[in-house]
Amino acid sequence: MKNQPIITGITRDEFEDTLYNPDLVVVQKDVTGHLEHTQIAYVYENAGDALPIYGMFRQISNDGTEYWKETY
Repeated sequence: MKNQPIITGITRDEFEDTLYNPDLVVVQKDVTGHLEHTQIAYVYENAGDALPIYGMFRQISNDGTEYWKETY
């Protein structure tokens, strides 16, 4: 059985500090759905790793903007 990610709330500053940190290995993914847009910053321990150690999420919708972190 696969472990479930640990989900915690984060701030806009924490999301952007991670996304633009030159000391981290970050892969950005954008997902657009009906009336929402999600930006994900996947953080890897080393370049070339197959799985991230955590992901930082920003979801923008008509209800506002939400931020969270999923640790894997």
